[in-house]
Amino acid sequence: MAEIERLFSPAQVNRVDIRLALGDLVIAAGGDQIVLRAHLRANDEAELETTVAGDVLTIKNRSTNGWSTRSASPIDLTLTVPAAAAIAVSAKTGLGDVAAAGVAGLREVQTGKGDVRLEGGHSPLTVKTGKGDVAVRAWQGDLEITTGKGDMVISDLAGGLQVTTGAGDTRIERWQTAAVGHHLVKTGAGDIAASQVQTPSLEASIGRGDCSLRQAAVQTLRVQCGVGDCTVAGDPLGGQWDVRSGKGNLTLTLATAAAARIEAATRHGNLHSNLPQVKVARPGPASQFGGRTILVVGEEPRAEIRLDTIKGDISVRADGLASAQVAAPEPRVVTPAASVIELPAPAAAPEPVSDPNTALNVLESLARGEISVDEAEMLLRSLDR
Repeated sequence: MAEIERLFSPAQVNRVDIRLALGDLVIAAGGDQIVLRAHLRANDEAELETTVAGDVLTIKNRSTNGWSTRSASPIDLTLTVPAAAAIAVSAKTGLGDVAAAGVAGLREVQTGKGDVRLEGGHSPLTVKTGKGDVAVRAWQGDLEITTGKGDMVISDLAGGLQVTTGAGDTRIERWQTAAVGHHLVKTGAGDIAASQVQTPSLEASIGRGDCSLRQAAVQTLRVQCGVGDCTVAGDPLGGQWDVRSGKGNLTLTLATAAAARIEAATRHGNLHSNLPQVKVARPGPASQFGGRTILVVGEEPRAEIRLDTIKGDISVRADGLASAQVAAPEPRVVTPAASVIELPAPAAAPEPVSDPNTALNVLESLARGEISVDEAEMLLRSLDR
């Protein structure tokens, strides 16, 4: 075994490029020099090569070994860079874990197999792993993370986000950005759970797994689940939400102040809601499933929300509405020329007072062509009951 320590002046280095075939890597911020400490499991210091060419410091395994994890001797590295220096750092490992804390200029981390733990940086960052878990905390800057197999945890992020994983769960907490970019969270198999999210747009895609998005302030949202339940709660901010599942239940909870026009459709399932609703038996323009239910809440301007599932139940509620308004009984089909489904009055329930403001909203929506005459009539009937 051999221990190596080498010092480099930050005045001569603007970029550090680390290429390690086998071994763990730790990058930290501190001091006024670039400090490299290496633990070689073979007693041969020539196994580690360091060169400075131009303004680039390159740290790598011996050239004759290249990237072969079979021929390379394991090397564990600890690199410390000055926190105040504008030094860009990129790291690539074949097999080994990578950890970094407080490194402002960390730009790229790649590992074939190994876990990645990063925190406290403020730069655009790309992370790629073949197999391994990824955790990024307290980061300022755009993140792009790709992993073949592994779980992800992202918290306290201020910046754009693109996450793709073949298999693994993704958890996001406290994410905020004003950037109008393509923000994406995608997994082939695994759950997505996000809370306290504020972004102009977000696309979430799951092949097989559940999606939970809570305390969301997102103007443009698109959620697609192949097989899995989807739960969305928050405020669409007058924008557009589109939530779909091939097989799974959909649950929507709107914030108290949210205003929305909701179109919900399920081919094999039921709709439960505490909002006035009208169900249309004929196909609607916003649904491919043959029938749709219109729900309207709040004043103009309203967000447009679409909920579609082939097989599963749909639940819609708005915070602050009385639970007595929940329409528990199933609507019955009226087959004559009206071609609508009439909602029966709840048995043994006191007649609520019609809300003139809501009734006015229905008439305004009818005048703008947002709903048909049949839909408006059914909404007004439900209010009168």
